[in-house]
Amino acid sequence: MDGLAERSLGLVIAYLVPGFVTVLASSESMPLLANWLTTAADGGGLYVLLVSVGLGVVWSAVRWAILDTALHFTGVRPPKLNYSRLEQNLAAFEGVIHNHYRYYQFYGNLLVALLVSLVIVPGWPEFVVARRYALGIALGLLAGVLVAAARDSLLSCYKGLSSLLARSS
Repeated sequence: MDGLAERSLGLVIAYLVPGFVTVLASSESMPLLANWLTTAADGGGLYVLLVSVGLGVVWSAVRWAILDTALHFTGVRPPKLNYSRLEQNLAAFEGVIHNHYRYYQFYGNLLVALLVSLVIVPGWPEFVVARRYALGIALGLLAGVLVAAARDSLLSCYKGLSSLLARSS
C-alpha cells in the first residue's frame, strides 16, 4: 500500500468510522442528520463526512482523557523516547503508527462512539428490556473486546516505539 493510501486508511478507521457510528445512531432522533444520510448524492454526504470526522476527533479527545488514563493506570506505560533518532527511523516509526496506534485509536474511539450512541438513541432502555437484555449483554461483551484490543494495540505500539526510539540509560 502506498503512503497516501496507508495514511488515509488510518485516518478513516481512527476518526471517520467512529464518528459515522454516532451520526447513524443520532439520525433517528435528529431529522437533519437523517436527511443528510438520505441525500448523499445532493451534498448531504459532504455534511455527513464533515460531521463524522469532527465527532471522531472529539471522541479521540474523550478516549485520550478516559481510556488512555485508565490503561496507563493498569500498567501500560508510555516509553521514554529519544526523538533525535526519529529521522533515521522514520519509515519504521510510521509503520508502528499505521499498524498499531491507528487501530488503538479505532478501538478506543469506537468504544466512546458506541457508549455515546447508546445514550442518545431514543427508546434504548425499552429496547434492551424487550430483547431480554441480550443486546445489552452483547454490547457489554463488545465493549470488553474493544478495551482488550485497544490495550493490546497500545502495548504493541509502545513496544515498537521503544525499540526504535528508546532513550539510552
